[in-house]
Amino acid sequence: MRESERNPYYRKRKRELNHQLYERVQSELAVFHKEMLGKTPEEIYEAAHEIAAKHEIAAAFAHIDFSPVSVKALLKSPNLLNDIYEEWRERDGLPEGGLKELIEDFRKYMVKTERILSGQER
Repeated sequence: MRESERNPYYRKRKRELNHQLYERVQSELAVFHKEMLGKTPEEIYEAAHEIAAKHEIAAAFAHIDFSPVSVKALLKSPNLLNDIYEEWRERDGLPEGGLKELIEDFRKYMVKTERILSGQER
């Protein structure tokens, strides 16, 4: 265990940030549901895969425990749920490691992007 992880303030802040991330994704899912309610039955049927995928993604965030740096980078996404779903679609399916690997890859991308933008990495 790293020194910072033994610090009770760090652990508390990490829990709070992960909870904030979970709540954010749940909120985005609720907005998505509201949008679906305005669709015709045919449009909802056509969006069935998107609906199921977004539910799976949102559920996965209940079991995620990221570092504060990772959470802060992910929270910069304007719509994290949709961004991860689009990554899933662009790959034309889940990677071998499943949804967990997809989210982890997206997390790494967001952290690296944040480091580049802040000048910490090239």
